[in-house]
Amino acid sequence: MIIKINPKCPEIELIKKAVLSLKEGNLLIFPTDTVYGLGANGLDSKAMRKLFEIKKRVDTKPFALLIGEIDDACKYCKNIPPLFFTLTKRFWPGAITMVLDAQDGLPKEAMGMDFSVALRMPDSKVALCLLKEAGVPIAASSANFSGGNDPAGVDEIEGSLRDEVALVIDGGMCKGVPSTVVDLRGNNIKILREGAITTEEISRVAG
Repeated sequence: MIIKINPKCPEIELIKKAVLSLKEGNLLIFPTDTVYGLGANGLDSKAMRKLFEIKKRVDTKPFALLIGEIDDACKYCKNIPPLFFTLTKRFWPGAITMVLDAQDGLPKEAMGMDFSVALRMPDSKVALCLLKEAGVPIAASSANFSGGNDPAGVDEIEGSLRDEVALVIDGGMCKGVPSTVVDLRGNNIKILREGAITTEEISRVAG
């Protein structure tokens, strides 16, 4: 099912419908500030295993957890360095994903083999409304099969992938550039993928 949501003023009744589906263990496709995402409840191991299967992605490559509040980071991460707060003050909500040590008790499907977790707070009213209404992180990746193109609009998402999910949220066009991924463990910055935010921008803020 495809539902249209106003990207500037998301309709709460439609957001609640999507959240109910998410909490029932279903996957959904939704817009972010970067590209369209394919997501599952980030605290539901079974839903995340389904996400790996549909995405055709190896389980040694975990998904990022999207969160709705910066304070949520403390629920899912530990040993958070000061650099994290420096970067979030400037770039969140926004297109930077940060890798940190995973908090104890997080589902193994949400973590890397090295007990890391990747967090992002998207700059999208639709995504933030979903996250805040759900009260759980959304494990997400771009709405494509592994190796495919990152979709900026619903029409760019493969039909066979749309058929795999219970709900597709059409929130208009995204910018089409994935987030930048940085590893902050040890209070150092390692750029794992440069995306919408450049290395130079990060360096200026981090000093």
